[in-house]
Amino acid sequence: MKRRLTSALSVAAFFMLLYNPFYLFDTGFQLSFLAVLSILFIYPVISRYWRVRHPVPRYIWGIVAVSLAAQLGTAPVVIYKFAYFPVYFLPANLVVAPLVLVIIYGSVASFVLSPFTVLHIWVVKGLNGVLRLLNDSMQWVGDLPVSHSGDIHLSLLQVGILYVLLFVVLSYLLSPSRKTLITVLCGINLFIGFSGCLYYMKEESFQLILAHSQVKVSPQKDVWQQDSIYHYKGMNICVLVDNRWRSRSVDSLLDIDYMYLCKGFKGKIAPLQKIFKIRKVILDASLGGYRLNLLKDECRGLGLDYIDMSPKGSYRILL
Repeated sequence: MKRRLTSALSVAAFFMLLYNPFYLFDTGFQLSFLAVLSILFIYPVISRYWRVRHPVPRYIWGIVAVSLAAQLGTAPVVIYKFAYFPVYFLPANLVVAPLVLVIIYGSVASFVLSPFTVLHIWVVKGLNGVLRLLNDSMQWVGDLPVSHSGDIHLSLLQVGILYVLLFVVLSYLLSPSRKTLITVLCGINLFIGFSGCLYYMKEESFQLILAHSQVKVSPQKDVWQQDSIYHYKGMNICVLVDNRWRSRSVDSLLDIDYMYLCKGFKGKIAPLQKIFKIRKVILDASLGGYRLNLLKDECRGLGLDYIDMSPKGSYRILL
C-alpha cells in the first residue's frame, strides 16, 4: 500500500514539474509533498508506540500522530523559509482536522444537491459557518502568547543535516542497534556544533533582519526609530502597516533605503514617492496574493526595484 501511494505521489510530482519545472522552488509545492511523504513514512513509526482500542482516544491519537509526522517532516523547511516554528500546531490540528473533514464532505454534498435549490442553500450556509469557525479559531491560536518560536534561522546545510538526522532516528526506532544509536548521537553533536559555529560567525557581523513586520538588529544595538522609520548605521528603513503617511507632505524628499510594506498598508506606492525617495521596496509575506501582485505590478510600472519575501519569509541585510 505504501509503495503504491509513494508511486502515485511520484507520478503527481513528475507531471506537475513537467508542466512547470519552477514548481520545484515553490514553497507550497515543497511543503505539500514533504507533508505527505512524512505521513507515509513517519506516521507508522509514531502510531506503533501506543495502541488505543477505544474509538474516541484512538481518533484523537490518530490526529496527534499525523500532526507530529507532518510537522517533523516539514519543520526544517518551514524554519528555513519563514524563520519561525508554530508552537501550538498540535491543538490547532485537533481543531483543523475535523473541520476540514466537514468542509470536504460538505463541498461534495453541495455539488450533489445543487439541483435542489433549498437544500443547496442550507448546505452552503453551513459550509460558510464552518469556514468562519475555522478561520476564527486559527486566528485565536495565532494570537495566543508565544504562538511561534520567534526568529530561528537555519542555513541550507543545517536543513540537510536535520533531514539526515531524522532519517537516522527513524532507522533506529524501526531497528534499534548500538551502531545506529552512536550515529544518532554523533549527528546531534554535529548539528549542535555546526549551529554554534554559525551563530558565533553571525554575531561577529552586523545585520538587519526584516521579518513579521518588524526590523531587528543583530547583534543588539541602539536603533533610532520614530513614526515607522528606523535609522541604523546610515540606513533608513520605513515599515508601513497602515496608511499613516497618506495625507502628509514634506518640503524635501526623505531618503529611504528600504520601504517595507506589510499587511495593513492599503494605499499605493506612487503617493509615497511624493514624500520619500525610495531605493528599494520590500513586500512582506503577510500581504495577500492579490494585494501582493498589485504592488509588484506598480513597482514594475514605477521602475522600482522590489523584493518579494513570500517565498522566504524574512530578509537579511548584512552591514
